[in-house]
Amino acid sequence: MEKIVITKANKKDIPRIVEIHRKCVSTTNSKSYPVENIREWLEQINAENVECQLKKSLWFVLKKGKTTIGFCQFNIKDKVLYQMQANPDYQGMGYGKVLYKFIEEYFRKNGVSKISLYATINAVDFYRRLGFTTVKPIKFKLKTLYNDLFEMEKSIYC
Repeated sequence: MEKIVITKANKKDIPRIVEIHRKCVSTTNSKSYPVENIREWLEQINAENVECQLKKSLWFVLKKGKTTIGFCQFNIKDKVLYQMQANPDYQGMGYGKVLYKFIEEYFRKNGVSKISLYATINAVDFYRRLGFTTVKPIKFKLKTLYNDLFEMEKSIYC
C-alpha cells in the first residue's frame, strides 16, 4: 500500500491543486449546481488565484505515494476551513476523512475551539458525518452569479 502523506503546499503544487479543484467542480459540484454557475466557477480557478491565496492562508496537499490526490486551504486566525478537495477518482475511499482529521488536529494544536466553513450542497452530508452542524444557508458570490452554500460549524476541544 502506498504511503499517505500530508505536507504544506508550495508553488510546485499549484498546477495539481488547480487540476484537482477544476475536476471537483466539473465532476462533483456540477451535479448540484446549474451549468452557468459551474462555468463561472471554473473561470475563477486558476494558478494566479491559488498563488495569491498561498500567501494569505495555509494550504496542504495530501499525497498517496508521489501523487497529489487532495488539498485543503484554511486560516487559523479566522478559524475557517476555506476548502477541502479530493480528486473525484479518489472520493469515497476515506481520503477526505484523513485530510479532515489532519485539519482538525492542526486547529486544535493552535488553540482553536471551533471550525467554521461554507459547504457546497453536495458536501453538506460529508461534513455532517464529521460532526458539523448547519448554521444557515448563504449565497456565495462567484463573479455575477451566486451559489447556494451552507454555513456550518463544529466545536472541537483542545
